Amino acid sequence: MTGCLQKGDEAGEYSITCEDGKRYGLRSKTVGLAKHVGHKVTVTGTQVREESEEKEQKEKGGGEYSDLRVTTLKMISEGCK
Repeated sequence: MTGCLQKGDEAGEYSITCEDGKRYGLRSKTVGLAKHVGHKVTVTGTQVREESEEKEQKEKGGGEYSDLRVTTLKMISEGCK
C-alpha cells in the first residue's frame, strides 16, 4: 500500500493513510519506519486485524482499518501530497 507515513499514538507505532482514505497502523521490527515519517512510501507486509479492533471500528465509524506488520518499505517522495 502507498501513502503518507505518520507517527502513531503509541511508542513504536506508525500509521499510513492511503489514497483511498483508509488508515492502517504500522509496526515493524526489521524496517526503520521512524526515518520516513512525513514521507510518501510504499509498504508491504502482513495484515493483522484483531477482533476487538473490528468491533471498535464499527462503533466509532472511523479510525484505523487494520494493522500491518511491515516487511519492506520503499520511499516514493520526501513529502506527502
